Amino acid sequence: MSPGIINQKHMQTTSADNAALHPVILEEILQTYKASVKRMLRIEAKGPESHTREYDKYQFLVSRQAERDIEEMLNPKQPDAVPEKPKRNSSDGGSETEPNEEEEEDDSGSPKQKVVPAVEGPSFEDLARELTKYTRLAKRIQYESRRTIKLGLFEIHCDDLIRALVKRAEGICDRLLDRILEDHRTTNRALIKEYELIASKALTVPTDIAHMMQLTEFVNQTEKVTMHELERKLDRSKDRLLFLMDHAQLNPSDMRINSQVFEWHMRMTDVFEENRRTAVVKREEFEIGLRYRRERFLEELESYRRQVEEFQGLGDLNEINRYLKKAQALDNKLELAVAKIEQFNSEEEALKWDTTTYPIRGEVQNTLRPFLKLYETTVEFNNKYREWMDGPMDKVDPEQVDAEVSNQYRTLYKLEKSFDSLPAPRKIAAKVRGKVEEFKEHLPLIRTLFNPGLRERHWVQISDVVGYTLRNEEGMCLAKLVDMNLEPHIPKFDMISEAATKEHSLEKALDKMRKEWAPVEFNLIPYRDSGTLILSSVDDIQVMLDDHIVKTQTMRGSPFIKPFETEIRDWEQKLILTQDILDEWMKVQATWLYLEPIFSSPDIMAQMPDESRKFTTVDKTWKELMKSANVDRKVMTVIQIDKMLDKFRKSNDLLEAILKGLNAYLEKKRLYFPRFFFLSNDELLEILSETKDPTRVQPHLKKCFEGIASLTFTKNLDITHMKSSENEVVELKEVISTSKARGAVEKWLLELEDNMITSVHLTISNALEDYLQSPRREWVKTWCGQAVLAGSMFFWTLETEKAISAGPSAMGDYLRLNNQQIEEIVAMVRGKLSKQNRTTLQALIVLDVHARDVLAELISVKCSSKTEFSWLSQLRYYWEEKQLGLASCGAWSCFDEFNRIDLEVLSVVAQQILTIQRAINAKQVRLVFEGTDIKLDPTCAVFITMNPGYAGRSELPDNLKVNQSIITVLYALTLHWIKLIQLESNRRTGILFKWATKRQYWKPVHESAWLYELKWFYPTGTVVNRTSA
Repeated sequence: MSPGIINQKHMQTTSADNAALHPVILEEILQTYKASVKRMLRIEAKGPESHTREYDKYQFLVSRQAERDIEEMLNPKQPDAVPEKPKRNSSDGGSETEPNEEEEEDDSGSPKQKVVPAVEGPSFEDLARELTKYTRLAKRIQYESRRTIKLGLFEIHCDDLIRALVKRAEGICDRLLDRILEDHRTTNRALIKEYELIASKALTVPTDIAHMMQLTEFVNQTEKVTMHELERKLDRSKDRLLFLMDHAQLNPSDMRINSQVFEWHMRMTDVFEENRRTAVVKREEFEIGLRYRRERFLEELESYRRQVEEFQGLGDLNEINRYLKKAQALDNKLELAVAKIEQFNSEEEALKWDTTTYPIRGEVQNTLRPFLKLYETTVEFNNKYREWMDGPMDKVDPEQVDAEVSNQYRTLYKLEKSFDSLPAPRKIAAKVRGKVEEFKEHLPLIRTLFNPGLRERHWVQISDVVGYTLRNEEGMCLAKLVDMNLEPHIPKFDMISEAATKEHSLEKALDKMRKEWAPVEFNLIPYRDSGTLILSSVDDIQVMLDDHIVKTQTMRGSPFIKPFETEIRDWEQKLILTQDILDEWMKVQATWLYLEPIFSSPDIMAQMPDESRKFTTVDKTWKELMKSANVDRKVMTVIQIDKMLDKFRKSNDLLEAILKGLNAYLEKKRLYFPRFFFLSNDELLEILSETKDPTRVQPHLKKCFEGIASLTFTKNLDITHMKSSENEVVELKEVISTSKARGAVEKWLLELEDNMITSVHLTISNALEDYLQSPRREWVKTWCGQAVLAGSMFFWTLETEKAISAGPSAMGDYLRLNNQQIEEIVAMVRGKLSKQNRTTLQALIVLDVHARDVLAELISVKCSSKTEFSWLSQLRYYWEEKQLGLASCGAWSCFDEFNRIDLEVLSVVAQQILTIQRAINAKQVRLVFEGTDIKLDPTCAVFITMNPGYAGRSELPDNLKVNQSIITVLYALTLHWIKLIQLESNRRTGILFKWATKRQYWKPVHESAWLYELKWFYPTGTVVNRTSA
């Protein structure tokens, strides 16, 4: 039934109930029309949506980002002041240093925060540019935006949006304008303040000539420099004012400030002119005043001259104190006159006058000085005389008295001569000199009985001399001793005093040494994270100890040491004890520092239980002693620790036993795996201390295996590949399980050594098979370098022997093939290759070129058989499935540049050669070599080449020198002639033959090519030797 036809049954039912007709709209129709309306609205909404996107360019106003940017511009964030970190003193292991004098501190004593320069606000140009931008923006929004627009079904009203955007833009403009106005006011006030300060200083009335010159200089500097700077500031103020007049309404206060700025600038000319007028008036006043003061000063100097002349008639010795005070007062006035003269000269220079010298002042002072010296010496002697005669004996120093009396006598003698024409002062000088001379008679008594070295035992001897008790007791003085008439006993007193002096010097030396040691401390520093300390920086202590031991032993040999013999012996024993402790301490510390990281390893402790227990004992003793020493670090306190020396000696004995056991342990490991001889003790211990981590062997592989730089380990620490230093990887024939060794590194290393040989052998064997199946240019890039080089030479030997057997034509064909192969490899080297391939091919080119030259030589000498010497003398390569060493196959080996090998390796090689030579001499058929039973071919031989004296060359060990016969080539190896060969046999050098026929050789490609023919020379030399015998 059609949706538009009303159901008759339904209509009849409806008619019966109601008179009205109610249509029924189906849901499908309703949804269809709704969808149609929605599509229409979406289409019509595109216009309003497009219009709203026109306001996206004002998003920075809507989101208030513009206001935040302006606020950040007006008030830039100031960087925080960061307190400076205290510097560290490197010599103290990082301890902080005290603030020095240059570092300022606040009231609390902590360093002040570091001053960070404040960030300046925006310039007027920046503010004006932003204000202009936002002013134009507000106008553009207000006048260029459409307020009402009809777009299809919609009518868009934008009035509220436009008003809001304009309001925000104008708000930003007001904020910028307020800032410009405020900056303008601040700048103008600063300019007015500057003008006021200049005017105030320029109009100041000078108080003296220096002040007047200072003001004149200030005004000149201001006119030349400051006013130009102020004019530039005024120009910028004028620009701001013109800008503000276009954008703002200035209030009366702002107008007054602007007027004052420009008025002040106009007034400055009058200010400077007033300053110059005042300077002219005051200059006249100051000149008059200076002239008057100079005249008065001359009158003062004349009065000083008259006062000095009065001293010529003063001769009453009882008035000497009054004379001294008067002379000192006059001398002070003359010293003050120097300052007045300097002031006059500075004012004269300022006024451009000639400076006055006033020589009368110097004349008066020179005249006064002898009188002043006379009065001072007289008064000083009188005062000292009373102290010396009546003062206590302990206060009288004989050496000081002697020196002062001698100086006073010489001074009075000279003064008496200088006053020859003046009776009064000459009389005083003569009387005082006589008094001094009289006192000098008591000096021997003072030197003997006032000696500070006199002790009770010496006073007993002195009492024995005079016959009654004489002591340095309270009340005893020089005057009493003079009254005793002791002068006849002075020679005996002198002997006693001399002994006392020498004894006293020894006593003082002993006390000085004790005082020097009192503050000396051991420098104990923490050792890593061990929780203990070690001794550091003992050089100064050792130098001081050596010096004092020598001094003490010298003092013991003195004949005057008897009163202190016990003290000096005890002190010597203490110094020797300190030396012994220090020696044992440093010895223990050096060994402990070496062994501590070794026995920190659980692996080492498990493998060396006895040594570990001994080291634990030493370690415990060491830490206890260090803890005790750290309580009070003073040297003289530390050495008194109970049984310290015995404990150190016992520790040293244990450490020696530990070292002996450690060396035996390392030797055992080296004998099991001889390649360990190539490693130092430290390197070997590093390996053995980390047996649970086989990868720790990696850094030392290069020394044990020349060709292995690293190994490839699996997650289970199994070894699958070996890698060279050129990153060439060779897979091992059998996987090596390090876990099966159960921590015995030497076991899996020994397995690696065997596996290395078999793996390389297998690789070369596979490469030889692949050579016959693959193109040569591809083959040389596929296999490792050793396989490529050895395989190429093997096939060259094989093909050369085939060509020799086939005849000259075949040899010529193979020579051309050699050249083609060389050209092919050269072309590959010029192209793109990996680093490893390039290295291999470069070496291959050298071998191929040499092989080609050998083949060419064979052709030129018409070699027709593989048994001819011309072919047998060449280095040939053959492949044997069963691996044989040099000793087993009877080969002759040549080690080129032999003495460039490290000395440790040379020693090992020497031992190996000695083993082979002894077996040959014993005519053995088999030989146990490095733990392996091998077949011995007695025809094997070892040759070495070396260039002694070159940089990087080692001297051959003695055990290697005695095992090698020496062949000396007298001419360069590159020459065509070998003229003389010497052979050393049984340590006797005999010339076996001279090659006088001048046999000519080919030009060798390699410098050692001549060794290839030694097999021919050797039998010949043997025949000559037998003939000579």
